[in-house]
Amino acid sequence: TYLDTAQSYGKGNSEKNVGKIPAANGRRKDCFIVTKCGNHKTGPFTESLETSFERLQTDYVDLYYLHNLGDPERLDNELKATAEKLKKEKKIRYFGFSSHHAGMVPTLNRAAEVGFVDVIMLKYNFKSYEDKELNKALDRCAKAGIGLVAMKTQQGAEESFQDRVNPFKEKGFNQYQ
Repeated sequence: TYLDTAQSYGKGNSEKNVGKIPAANGRRKDCFIVTKCGNHKTGPFTESLETSFERLQTDYVDLYYLHNLGDPERLDNELKATAEKLKKEKKIRYFGFSSHHAGMVPTLNRAAEVGFVDVIMLKYNFKSYEDKELNKALDRCAKAGIGLVAMKTQQGAEESFQDRVNPFKEKGFNQYQ
């Protein structure tokens, strides 16, 4: 029931396809729909949500992300006011951002300070446990009550655990399986 998409996936077709699921069975309230906007300017961020509603066949999303945010300065009062307004209008339940950007760690640290980010989807994989600064930032976010969602979790597995991967490859599995 967790349905995650983005305005840019499949040139908007992903949102259209995801929207068909709850619309077809009348169970929108049973689904947690997430979408993302790649335009970080406030006007387009808000306006493109209306396009997402049309594609998703809904009048709200449970979680709305800024897609691949890497600029901590974007977590400013203007964005806070926009997120709060969208929540008050019941267009979104939660606000957050995704990040697999080079500026991810400073952006996570900023999120822990600003008090209006509900959820962060971030790149976290086999090698992430070695990144002390990333893990400190994650601790700060968790302490601030921000939900954390890992993505790109398998990235680096093949290189890091070649001895464990080879037996599966020999049986015909690909790296994703």
